[in-house]
Amino acid sequence: MELWDRLVTIGKTIVAYALLIIFFLFCWFILGIRDTKLMVVIFFSLVIVIAFVVVFFHEQKAKKPKLYIGNLKRVHNRPSLQTPYLRIYGEVWNVGKRTAHNCKIKVVAYQGTVKAIDTEISLGSIDSNRKKSVDENIYYNGENLTSTTIHPEWTDKKKRKD
Repeated sequence: MELWDRLVTIGKTIVAYALLIIFFLFCWFILGIRDTKLMVVIFFSLVIVIAFVVVFFHEQKAKKPKLYIGNLKRVHNRPSLQTPYLRIYGEVWNVGKRTAHNCKIKVVAYQGTVKAIDTEISLGSIDSNRKKSVDENIYYNGENLTSTTIHPEWTDKKKRKD
């Protein structure tokens, strides 16, 4: 998701500078402003305004919650004569500046090309710079798991009770 956010930010910046160039051309051709010094002042004033807006929105985004699952472990257990399970354990940290709500760990595991596990581990809310411990067993049937993905999901806002 971070790559997508970066691409969106780059796209917005490109659009902002394109609008700046269009405004510059509008002043030059339509309004007939031919004073180079005035155009330079207008141009750099708008560059400063755009830079301020980009920095402001970046700072606002930096205040959002962000979950970190770097130390979350997964262990495949196949006890004899018992149901196999995937153990997920460790800590989930909120390294963001605000509380993360409706936190969950999305777990997807495959046996070859067959999806054996597709579940979520609910964690509730995690305050800024706090952690929640996780220790869950997820039972499944069949062959050994060939691949497992784990990623966090959360929202910025509490769910409203209807």
